[in-house]
Amino acid sequence: NDDLMAGGLTPPPTPSPALPAAPTLPGATGVTGGLVAPAALTKAYVAYFGRPVDASGVAYFAGQPLEVVAAVFDGSRESRDLYGANLAQKINAIYKNLFNREAEVAGLQHWMAMVSTGRVSAPEAALAILAGAVGMDEAAILNKLSVADAFSRALNTPAELAGYAGLAAAESARTFLAGVNGTVASLEAGYALVNSAVAAAVAAGTPRSTAARELAVAAPHSGLYGEPSGEHWAAGT
Repeated sequence: NDDLMAGGLTPPPTPSPALPAAPTLPGATGVTGGLVAPAALTKAYVAYFGRPVDASGVAYFAGQPLEVVAAVFDGSRESRDLYGANLAQKINAIYKNLFNREAEVAGLQHWMAMVSTGRVSAPEAALAILAGAVGMDEAAILNKLSVADAFSRALNTPAELAGYAGLAAAESARTFLAGVNGTVASLEAGYALVNSAVAAAVAAGTPRSTAARELAVAAPHSGLYGEPSGEHWAAGT
């Protein structure tokens, strides 16, 4: 959905990787149906939460401008818990989430300078780092996006769509996706484990939304999400 990616992100030094279609593989049946999220929203979920899109995320955020999605996701409890508030700590945590490695000194200094000088806003840093990936880092992103898409598409029953919700379900899905890196072997293993990962996340979940309702509360005056401005809802509670 191109609308989601319109907005204020300073162009990174390299193009954003395209999201490959998730094939139907042995051991990963059902990945061609289920929840279909815009590629841009899948990128945002991986960038800010390290996990696949849930149904409430599609309902709330598909088609929203990038600057809105980045600001709300970045300010969410889930992303704050994952990345922290200190800029250097946050950038290093983004590297570990996206690339399965610590940030190298040059990369850390580059992104700190980009944010400190305003060339990239702090809320947009995770997406900018994702979009600027090259080499094995880019391969890791492509693989994570593809497996995340397969996971979302495997949410193909009402019980699964409702059950992938709550902080425990989010953590289960994040742990699954963290096992995917830039290698072909990890991509194939990710596809093979999609259905079992969905089952584990649903078993851990609660029948509520995770990011989306909390994120709606994070921007109560936007008028975008239809949530009461006085509601203090926390994911998983």
